[in-house]
Amino acid sequence: MRSTNVCPIIFELHLKVNPVFHDTIRATICQGEVYTFGLSNYGKAGFYPYRLKTTQGCDSIRYLQLKVLPSYRDTMLTPICAGDTFRFGQLKFFKEGLYPIRFNARNGCDSSLVVKIVHYPLQQDTFPVSLCAGDTFRLGRLKFFQTGMYPISLRDQNSCDSTLYIQVIRQPTYQRSVTQAICGGRSLRFGTQILSRAGLYTETFRSRAGCDSVVTLRLNLEQVDTSVAQGGILLSASTASNIRRYEWIDCVSQQVVSRLSSPFFLPERNGRYAVRLYTDTCVYTSGCHSVQLSTATRQLDFSKQILVHPNPTAGRISVAVPTQLQGLHYLDWYSAEGRLLRREKVRLNPSNNFDLSGFPGGLYLLHIRDAEGKVMALVKIFKAQQDY
Repeated sequence: MRSTNVCPIIFELHLKVNPVFHDTIRATICQGEVYTFGLSNYGKAGFYPYRLKTTQGCDSIRYLQLKVLPSYRDTMLTPICAGDTFRFGQLKFFKEGLYPIRFNARNGCDSSLVVKIVHYPLQQDTFPVSLCAGDTFRLGRLKFFQTGMYPISLRDQNSCDSTLYIQVIRQPTYQRSVTQAICGGRSLRFGTQILSRAGLYTETFRSRAGCDSVVTLRLNLEQVDTSVAQGGILLSASTASNIRRYEWIDCVSQQVVSRLSSPFFLPERNGRYAVRLYTDTCVYTSGCHSVQLSTATRQLDFSKQILVHPNPTAGRISVAVPTQLQGLHYLDWYSAEGRLLRREKVRLNPSNNFDLSGFPGGLYLLHIRDAEGKVMALVKIFKAQQDY
C-alpha cells in the first residue's frame, strides 16, 4: 500500500481465533423431579441443547443428556385370617385397610409400597343330622345322640379357623291308634296285611323322617240289615239310622223302579224286586223278592179300600177304613225318606181323624199293623206346604 507521499507503508495483521465450545452435561434425576438447565426445567429423559455466549463473545452450544430414574409405586395385596398379624420389617398389620410405606429403591429414588390387608371370609356352616330314637351320629371320634347345636372348629382351604355346627334333631316315634269301618264283604290293605274281619291290628310304618312308627288299627265292619219284609204287595226294607238312601230295582233289568228314596215299595206289576241301601261309604243290595199282584191282592191290600180326605191336606185328615181294619192296630207314620216320625196304638173305627199340622209339607207313609205286628196296609198322604 502506498501513502499519499508515494512512500510504501507496511501493515501486519495478527488474527486470533477464539474457540467455540461444544460440551455435554450428563445429569440424572428421579421420576417426578425436575432438572434446571439454563432457563428451562426438564422432567423427562432426553438430549437438550443450550446456546450461550463465551466471554470472547462467541456462540457456543452446551448439551444436556438427562436420564430419569424410575420411582416405584406398587400395591401388595395381603390376605390374612381374622386375628392373624402380617409383619413387614418392623411393622405389624392385622386390621383390614391400606397402609402406604415409603423407602429408597436401589437407584436412590423414593418409592412407595401400599400394603392392602384383607381378611379371608369367616367360614361357618351348619350340618343338619336327623336321628330316630336310639340312633347315634358319629363324626370321627365324636358321638351325637341328643337334640342340640354342636360347634366344631376346623381349618378351611385358606388354613383359617372355621366353625362347623352339627345340628342334631331327634325325630319323634309315633304310636297312633285309629278306628276305621269298612263295608261288609270288602277288604282293607293295612301295611302288609289285607284285612276283612273286625279286630285290632298293629303295623309298623316309616315316617317322613325315616323313623319307625307303630299304628294300631281298630277295624269295624259296617253292619246293615239287607233283609226285606214282604206283606202282600208291600216290600219293606230296614230303616236303620245309618242308611242314607234307598233305590228299589227290578232284578231282571237292574233298572231303578222307584222315584222316591223310601224303605217301602208297592210294585205296580209282577216281578222280582230288590233294594239298594246307601250309607255314607257303602252300597248294599238285598236279595230279590217275587211279587204276584193277583195273589197279593187276595192276601192283602186293604190300602185301596182306605179313604183319606182331604188328600193333599193342610193339616187335619179323616181316614175311613174297611171292616177288616177296625179294632186295635199300630200306626207308624214315616217320612218319604223312611224316617219314623210317630208311632201310636189306636183303636180304629169306620172313620178316624188325625192331625198332621205339626208335619212340614211333603209325602208321608202310614203303616197300619195288626196286634201281632203284621203290616195290613200302606197309605200315601200328601201334606201341602203352608205359605206364611
